[in-house]
Formats: sequence, C-alpha cells, structure tokens
Amino acid sequence: HFFGVIFYYSLFWFLAGVVPMLRAPEDVLLVVLQFLHRRDQLQARSLCSLFESLVNQKIAPEWSIRVCPPSFLTLRKREFVPRSVLQVVSGLTFDGVDDLELLLSMLSHSRRVSALSVRSTEVTMGDSRPFVRELCRLFRTGQFMRLRALKLSVYLLDSEVTAVFRGEHIPSLTSLDLSFNGTEASGMAALATTRCLSRLTHLDISCNGIRAGGAVSLAESANFPELTALNVSQNLLRNSGLVALAKSRSLPKLTSLSVSSNQIDANGIGALAASDHFPHLRSLDVSVNPIEASGITALAESANFANLTSLNVSHCFLDVAGVARLAQSRNFPCLSTLKLFRNRLGDPGVVCLAESCCLFNLTSLDISWCGIGDTGVTALASSRSFPKLSSLNLSQNLIQEPGIQALAASENFPHLCLLNLSSNHTRSAATALAESDGFPDLTMLDLSFNEIDSAGLTALALSVRFPQLASLNLHRNQVRASGATALAASSCFPRLTALDISYNNIGAAGLSALAQSRSLSCLTALSAASNHVGDLGAQALAESENFPFLRSLDISSNYVGGFGITAFAQSRNFPSLSSLDVSFNNLGSLGVHALAESEGFPSLTSVEAKLAVAGPETFR
Repeated sequence: HFFGVIFYYSLFWFLAGVVPMLRAPEDVLLVVLQFLHRRDQLQARSLCSLFESLVNQKIAPEWSIRVCPPSFLTLRKREFVPRSVLQVVSGLTFDGVDDLELLLSMLSHSRRVSALSVRSTEVTMGDSRPFVRELCRLFRTGQFMRLRALKLSVYLLDSEVTAVFRGEHIPSLTSLDLSFNGTEASGMAALATTRCLSRLTHLDISCNGIRAGGAVSLAESANFPELTALNVSQNLLRNSGLVALAKSRSLPKLTSLSVSSNQIDANGIGALAASDHFPHLRSLDVSVNPIEASGITALAESANFANLTSLNVSHCFLDVAGVARLAQSRNFPCLSTLKLFRNRLGDPGVVCLAESCCLFNLTSLDISWCGIGDTGVTALASSRSFPKLSSLNLSQNLIQEPGIQALAASENFPHLCLLNLSSNHTRSAATALAESDGFPDLTMLDLSFNEIDSAGLTALALSVRFPQLASLNLHRNQVRASGATALAASSCFPRLTALDISYNNIGAAGLSALAQSRSLSCLTALSAASNHVGDLGAQALAESENFPFLRSLDISSNYVGGFGITAFAQSRNFPSLSSLDVSFNNLGSLGVHALAESEGFPSLTSVEAKLAVAGPETFR
C-alpha cells in the first residue's frame, strides 16, 4: 500500500511536469499503469481519479492520451465513468449491468474499444430489442472498427442476432461469445452467412437453443476460414448436428472443439472419429453425453487425433471395457490432460489405467466420482505409467486408510503439484501425507470432507515435506481449536497463500491463534466460515497485523454480532482486502452501519451480508 501511494504521487508530479513541455497537438502522452493484482483489470475509480488530477493541471483538450498496456474498465450496476475516460480505454466489461440505457449511453462515448463484454442477469425475452437497435446504430457509425473481442449475453433472439451482424461494421473481430442467449436456427443461419466474421478465431455459442439445423448452417459456411476454437456445448445438436460438423470441410484450422451436453450418443461420436477434417485438433470435450463404451472405443481406434492434448469424456456412462480400450490406445501420443470423472470405472477401471503404457505424457488426470476404492488407488500408486503427472483428482471416491497409505508411500509422482482427496471420509489422510516423501513439489492440497481431527492436522502442520504448499483446503473436517492452534504455530508452510478452515468448529480460540500467527502473513485468501468464533474471534482478527496481503475473507455463519463487526470495521489492518463475506451473522443495525461507514478497507469491492438483521433504511 505504501509503495502504491508513492507510485501514484510520483506519476502525478511527473505528468504535471511533462505535460507543459509538449509542443505539438499531435504529441501523445503515454500513461503506463501497471496494476499488479488486477491483471490489467483497471478499477474505474482509480482511472477516474487520475484523469481528474490531469484535468486540474489544465491539460489541453487536444492532447491524445492513451493508457497502455490495454486497460479494461469492469463496471457493475450504476457505476458512473466520465466521458474523458471512456474515450481512451480499449476494453469495457459490463458485468451484471441491467440498465441497458445507461450502458448504451456509455458506449456512445467510446472511441477506441477493442474488447467489449456485456452480461446482463435480469434481461428477459424481448427486453434486449431496443438495446440491439441502438448497438447496431453505433456499429454503423464506424466507432467500433477496432473491435476484436465481443461478448453479448443479453438473451439475444434470432432476429436480434441477424440485426447485429448484418453488414461489415466490425471487420476486425477475432473473438465472439454469444453464450447464454436464445439463439436458434435462423440466428445461426444469419451468423453463418455474414461476411464480417472472416477473421474470427474463437466462437462460443454455448447455452443457446441451437439444434441440428443451426449446426448444419455453421458446417456449410465458408465464412470462418480462420476459426480455431468452437464451443457449442449445452445445446440440442444431437447426433445429426455433430455429423454435420464432422463432415464439414470449412473448419480446417480448428484446434479446440466442445460439444458437451448435446444428447450425443455413440453414433454421433463415431462420425466424429471417422472424420479426417480436423487434423490440428488439440482439445476435445464430449462430456455429459451418453456415448458409452462403443463411443469411446470409436475415438480410441481412430487415427485422426494424433495431435490431441486434452480429452474430456466425463459423465459419458463409460464402464471398465471402454476405459480399458482407451488405456490401450496408441492413437493419443500427445495426450496430457484426461478427464474421466463421473464414470463407472471402479477399481478395475483404474487398474486398466495404471497398467497402460500409452499414457506416459499425461500431466493431469481427473478420476473423481468414479467409485474407486483402496485396490484401485494402490494400483495407481504402484504404477510407473505417469512419470509427468502434475495434477491428480481423486475426490468423491471410496478411498480408506490402506489406499491413502499406499498413495503416501508412492514415489512415482515426483512432479505432482495438485492433489485432491476431498470427500473420501478418510481420517488418516493428513497423518499419512505428513510422513510422505513422495510429493516434494506439492503446491495445492485439498483434504476437505474427510473427518480429519486435530491430531491429523497437528501431524501435517509439523511436517517439513511440503515447503512449496500454497493452498490448503480443510473445509468441513473436525480440526477444532487445537488443530488450528497447531497450524498457526507451524513454520512449515512459508508460501501458504490460501487457507480454507471453514466448518471445523475452531471457535474464538482457534481464530485468535490464526490471527496471531506470523507464519501465515502471506495469506491472500482465508475462509473461516461457520466456526462459532463469535465477537471475540472477530475482535481478535480485527486486531491482527499479520495479514497485510489478505484480499478475500469469509467469516460468515459465525454468530458475530454488532460488537464484533464494529471492531472489525474500525480496523485498519487489511489494506488489501477486496472481498468480504459476513453473511448469516447477527450484525444488527449497529454492525451494518459500522461497515457502511468504515474507512479501513480502501480496496474493498465486494461485500456479502445475506440475512443481516437491520432496518431497510440502512441498506438504502
């Protein structure tokens, strides 16, 4: 925070000194703003403050001011932005803005936008027609000629899609997202025949009502020669729609295809497997389709997917025979990511994977919700078939102590960074892992829903085998105050940035111990929901000076009253906090007023206070 203030003041005085030296109107003042924690997502109020300062220095109106690298304004609800700001930003994101008139008013002042995203949560059928008419008028003015990325999720119907993409007013568009609309056959026909999308490389039309006819229009169109990524998931293509896409010769550069949740069975997958029109395909998602064993067999026997690196066949009603055929296939030499969750694998299916000699390039394997027990995990742990594996998801299975012990004793996963053992109801998971030497590079560990007690967490906290650990999830266990105290006293996790210890009944004593810990000073996200911490726990957290980098805090459902929230609201120890959840507490009018009037959270952008007890005048 200190260096941020110094940066702003230095920038201000630099501009004040440099601007008067500019002589010619064509000179350009480059203002380089680097927001490390925003990833180029520029806060509207920060940019507005900067421009107000520049105006106060009497900058001549003819100067051209650019903000680089390309800056994005993310706007919510009725956030006002001056016209001077809208004229220079290159990216606009309207997230949840339901006042379309306000949105259009702001768009009319935009001149250099290259990325525009509009998502409305309350627009219903027909409400977007006036917005579409005005947007088309703005497109015709030519002020969006630079537009490269466009997202419109405002329940567009076929006629509205036709109106937006009539003509050639956005010739530079390379990415188009029309997900979550009401587009069907005629809308897709209009999209397929327009000539303004010839440079398009990414097209997302998921979550619409597109049927086979829309897929046929897309497949027969010759207007997408540069398309590399196509997402038509959660529609109604069925087999005939996928067959039409598989026969298309108009998508030669396609590298990513998602047809998830389209009621496609083995016949449709067979047509895709037989197609040789996608030689560059690297990512394929056919999840949530009843393709069964015959469908995965068709894919496994096809020689047309030699460049595939990612395959998602989750929730596809696969059985042991289908997985065995996939594991034995030599047609996926580049496959690095395999998702198989929610299939009927059981222990025999995992044994087939473990015995495979064809999946040696896998780096990510998801076999959650597959009914796997100790036998399958033991076979996986003893397998040398996955030397490059860095991510393993075994959550929502039936793994008990023998399986966990076998996994912890394994030395066959030296590069594993992410391990998910959630929801296996294994008390010994933490204790077994604490004694393991097989995961020196582990950065993310999920042990939620495992009935781990304070002894297990104490053993894990004393282990020096995870120096790289950055994220630890202990949600819904039984670690209590003694486990939280052991974790707070540990110095074995110097890089820990995310901790979820919610639903563990740690009480005020446990949260106080965490708050007083200096070894957790790198935390950026802390979830301590439903722990019965009360006012004493909230007060201890408020008095802590050990979380200068904390950006997300969840203390919901903790019996915190007005006294505790007031103490927290008066704290100035959380300069980086941007998200706060105090829902389902007994805040009362006093607590809500204290939060509303607090000046201790300069970075706060999101507050959740569901079911807070206060009068309606407070929320106004």
